[in-house]
Amino acid sequence: MSHEIAARSASLVFVCVHREHYEFLETLAPHLKGKVLVDVSNNLKKNMYPEANAEFLQRLIPRAHVVKAFNTLSAWALQNGPSDANRQVYLCGNSPEAKQAVAEIATKLGFSVQDRGSLSAARELEDFPLQLFPEWRLPMRLTIGLTAFFFFYLLVRDVIFTYVDQGKDNSFRIMVSLANKVFPIVSLILLSLCYLPGVIAAFLQLYRGTKYKRFPDWLDRWMLCRKQLGLIALALASLHVLYTLIIPIRSEYGSSPGATADYL
Repeated sequence: MSHEIAARSASLVFVCVHREHYEFLETLAPHLKGKVLVDVSNNLKKNMYPEANAEFLQRLIPRAHVVKAFNTLSAWALQNGPSDANRQVYLCGNSPEAKQAVAEIATKLGFSVQDRGSLSAARELEDFPLQLFPEWRLPMRLTIGLTAFFFFYLLVRDVIFTYVDQGKDNSFRIMVSLANKVFPIVSLILLSLCYLPGVIAAFLQLYRGTKYKRFPDWLDRWMLCRKQLGLIALALASLHVLYTLIIPIRSEYGSSPGATADYL
């Protein structure tokens, strides 16, 4: 079957080629008039082109209805069916009827559909596969900041100040004992930050008298990263337990006979 015959007989066409090969569709433009074109392409890096691939395709074939969809799904998800981790299909387009047709296909395949609006959102959808754990960025930055702050604070207080004031060298405590003080402090702070937004949200709903108003952006973002904050707190608490078990062994084999072990 030739491209012309396929384009003429189909009402919905999946465009599964890279942007560099869109030009051949210009010859099919008369047969694609009024048809729905589903663009599933992605780019190799962000801001690779001045406009999104779907917008370029719409400009190339203006009489067709271009819908950006399925570009965030992997081939594994399409082959094996949706899982709990990958059930969402994002789509956008300028035609409500075209988006509805694509949404029905996604629903029949077992996916849940999220409409992101007009075709101007296509660039955002094309950037999704290029992001690495976006939900973890804020929790990781917070963890690194808190860890660095308390580590340098304890370094100045327990090592540098002790050496200047008393002439005692405690630098051997930096890697184990000092780190073992930082882990529980940061873990408890992150654990409190994990539960605090829920309390704030509850008071805010009581103050507003309804639960159907949207939370402020800062609170919404905070609540969305609670799982990551809790997991990092658990990891740091586990490191604290591990280091606590290591310190007596290190002191036993590293100290001289008769010397008193300084666990902290």
